[in-house]
Amino acid sequence: MNHLGSLPSISVVIPSYNSASTLGRALSRVYAQTVAVKEVIVIDDGSSDETRQLVVEKFPLVKYVYQNNQGVSAARNNGIAQAQSEWVAFLDADDLWLPDKLECQLAILNRNPKACFITTGRYYEKEGETNIINWTFRWRFDKLLSHNRVHTSSTLVKREVFEQIGRFDSRLKTGEDWDLWLRIVNRFPSYGTTQKLVKRERVTGSLSENRLRIYLNNITVLERWNPKTHDSSLKYSKYRRIVWLHAFESIKHLKRIDTSYAITYWEAAKRRLPFSTIGERMLKQLLWQPLALDERRKLK
Repeated sequence: MNHLGSLPSISVVIPSYNSASTLGRALSRVYAQTVAVKEVIVIDDGSSDETRQLVVEKFPLVKYVYQNNQGVSAARNNGIAQAQSEWVAFLDADDLWLPDKLECQLAILNRNPKACFITTGRYYEKEGETNIINWTFRWRFDKLLSHNRVHTSSTLVKREVFEQIGRFDSRLKTGEDWDLWLRIVNRFPSYGTTQKLVKRERVTGSLSENRLRIYLNNITVLERWNPKTHDSSLKYSKYRRIVWLHAFESIKHLKRIDTSYAITYWEAAKRRLPFSTIGERMLKQLLWQPLALDERRKLK
C-alpha cells in the first residue's frame, strides 16, 4: 500500500435491522480489507433479533448504537453524525466487500485528490463476477439523473460533503440514496470505477408493491431537478428527455407486474413532470395498447 502514500481515515457505517444472520459476514469483510479503517459503526435500527449480542460478543471493536426503528435513512444519518473520520463508507448488512474495495477507491483518490465521492461496481451472488475491462470515470450529473447506477455499499464520501448539502432525506422511503448522490455529483468532483468490488448475497422485499413505491418516489426525485424550479445547469430540453425516458421505462416495467400499478404511476407522473404533447401521447399509447376497453376509459 506504500504507493498510496498517507492514507485518509475512514469510518464505515452499517445500518442493521434484524440482520444478525448476515451482519457478521459483512463485518468480517470490513476487517479483512487491505487497508485499515479508523472505526466501524453499526446503527441498530430497532432490531428484535441477536444483532446487539453478535456485535458486542464477536466484534468488540465495533461502535454499536441502538435507535428506535426509524428506517434505513435515519440509521445512516445517525451513523454519519457518529463518524469521526475524514471519509465515510456505507455498507448494507447483507452486502459483502471484496478485500481490495477500499484500496481501489483510495487509489482513485490518489490520482484525483479533489474527489469527494467515489463509487465501485456491484454484482449479485447468482451472477458471479464477470470479466470486464475495469476503468475509472468521472460522474456526470445528467448520466446519474438518467439512471441511478450507484449502489450504497459501493460509496465512499468525504464527510465535509454532508455539512454542505445535508444527509439522506428520510422522508423518502425509496430513492433516498439516488437523491443524495445527485446532490453530491451536482456540486462536487465525483468518480467511479466499473470494477465490481461489492457482492450482494440476496435480494429482499416484494417485487410488486415495492416496485410501484420505488417508481413513485423516483417522480419526487426527478421533480426536484426541474431546471425551471431548481438551480441546475441542466438544460430544460435535456431534463424533459430524461423525464420521458424514466416514464417510458417505468410504465413498461410496471405493466409486467400489474396494469393498475402502471396506471397509478402515470396519473402521478403526468401531474408532476413535464411532457411534451407528443411525448405524452406516446406514453399514453404505451399504456393503452394492452388494456381492455373499460381500463382505457379510466385514463380519458
